[in-house]
Amino acid sequence: MRVLTRLIVQTQQKYNLKVAGFKNHKRVAKRRMLTVMNAKNKKQRKQGYVDLLNITGKVLEYAHTALETICQKTIAAKTLSL
Repeated sequence: MRVLTRLIVQTQQKYNLKVAGFKNHKRVAKRRMLTVMNAKNKKQRKQGYVDLLNITGKVLEYAHTALETICQKTIAAKTLSL
């Protein structure tokens, strides 16, 4: 998750792209990881994992959106250069 977030941020800065709805969830994910590690019982640990998986799913959606945006920009640039 951290790698995907870092790559999305780098892509935004390097290519001046806007990824629709992108939010950096690294801090929240770190808190959820600590919640899982410091859980007193199984119920708390499970809830932390569920939250962490939900956040990871959002980051994967951002990555797919970023990939689509890059592809569209690349195709548009190739079309204009012809």
